[in-house]
Amino acid sequence: MSNRFLRLPEILTLNGNGKAKQYGLIQRGLYPPPAKYGKTSVWPEREDEIVRAAIISGKSDDELREIVKELMAARAGAFDRARAEAHTTQAA
Repeated sequence: MSNRFLRLPEILTLNGNGKAKQYGLIQRGLYPPPAKYGKTSVWPEREDEIVRAAIISGKSDDELREIVKELMAARAGAFDRARAEAHTTQAA
């Protein structure tokens, strides 16, 4: 899995969705919302791969919502870990 960021056109191509359907999935909690990177909206490639794998394996909508919640918690946790590590490095 990659740490690369994907922009909307790539997400639409990979998932075979139009813009309205993709954002509808996000609204229903079935796909992670984008992260802001400056003025651009991006998705971590890893998150897209996880959601697509869950869809391919036949996960229900409720299971997908749970996966998306876990991904969002992991996003927040990654930020907190990186911030704590930066503070530790600066203090040393």
